[in-house]
Amino acid sequence: MAPLETHSTLASRLMAESDARAEALIGLARMFVSATLFLTVAAVLLQLPPEIQALRGHALHVALGVTASYFMLGVLSLLISRSRRYRPAWGLGFALFEVVLVLLNIYANINAPHANALFALASPLILMVAIVLVLQVLRYRLLIHTTVSVLLLSGTLALILVGGQTETVSDDFIAEIVGLYSLPPNMVRMVMFAVLATIVGVAIWRSRRLMERIATETEALHDRNRFLPRELTEALDDGDLERLRRGEERDAVILFVDMRDFTGLSERLGPAETAALLTHYRAAVTKTVTDHGGVVDKFIGDGVMCSFGLKCSLDEAAVQAVACAKAIVAGSGQKLGKDNPSYSIVCAMACGPVLVAAVGDENRLEFTVIGPPVNRAARVETFAKEKNLDVVITGEIFAMLGQHDQDWQDLGHHPLKGEATPTRLLALA
Repeated sequence: MAPLETHSTLASRLMAESDARAEALIGLARMFVSATLFLTVAAVLLQLPPEIQALRGHALHVALGVTASYFMLGVLSLLISRSRRYRPAWGLGFALFEVVLVLLNIYANINAPHANALFALASPLILMVAIVLVLQVLRYRLLIHTTVSVLLLSGTLALILVGGQTETVSDDFIAEIVGLYSLPPNMVRMVMFAVLATIVGVAIWRSRRLMERIATETEALHDRNRFLPRELTEALDDGDLERLRRGEERDAVILFVDMRDFTGLSERLGPAETAALLTHYRAAVTKTVTDHGGVVDKFIGDGVMCSFGLKCSLDEAAVQAVACAKAIVAGSGQKLGKDNPSYSIVCAMACGPVLVAAVGDENRLEFTVIGPPVNRAARVETFAKEKNLDVVITGEIFAMLGQHDQDWQDLGHHPLKGEATPTRLLALA
């Protein structure tokens, strides 16, 4: 059975989904704006008298080409944003191409015959600069926003400065400028302003939705932590959680950790000192297990049951579990206070297929690992205590350690309680 997949953090997962949805919305906005502008420019081009077409026809044809390209860019960004191939780099690429199209349109207006920067700024198409800038608020990517803003504003400024000013203003030029503020161009401006207001409204709505979703996911994560180990909850999505509730078979290494002679130790200590000892001991074991990639299944008095392999292969789990056991034993023998005795720890482990599940009802769920390796590890622990050994492993685990770990003494085969076949055991030398 494959190990449990490790998912990205909640924040990165939400941001990735937000990026894709933002690009889809931007694609739709590009399609709507470009379609509106294309129809408007086409209508203007058809109604222009021949003498004006001779002056402005080239710029208007460029505008038609730019808006058509802008529409195709919207279609492409919408399709890719809805596929699994989408990455934030795609959004940056689309935005840069968008900047090129807008600057190309401004350049065409400025370099038309008898035109200059004044004519370009009077055209309703200049509002495309504002639309492109406002579209960036749908994203939560400061780098893309900054890059687009710097390139677009600096490019527009450069074109305006290069375009210069007209030395002599003719009556025809004044008439064209006045025409750019007639009813049809002003209607286009109103549509542009409506688009800008809509984009800002959608951005506010998306921010609100994202905040609500983060709050909901955080609450769900808190609920999971009531019955699942924290080491697992951050790597689980809803599908993984549902599979855990049904139960899944996995290959795992089971590690039992127990404090040697805890009963006698607790009799010599008072209740407060015993509680302090257990608190220190459990915290130390939990940290060590977590640092080595394991999961604390449960505490049973002074005993701790841990599992390795829920998020990696069995070979990796064996190496992690053995390293963890060595670290736990090396960290024992400490004194909690000047007058308190030290304590020592025994570790034992076995491996094999287990059932990993979250059992119980909606009111009380419990993460657990069930199977023969759990019972075998408990019996190996009993053997280790009887023989006064610190760490004992089975032959299957030793075989997975490879040649790099030779710190083991072969104890031979020993019968374990409830098992007909003797088990090969090895102890840490």
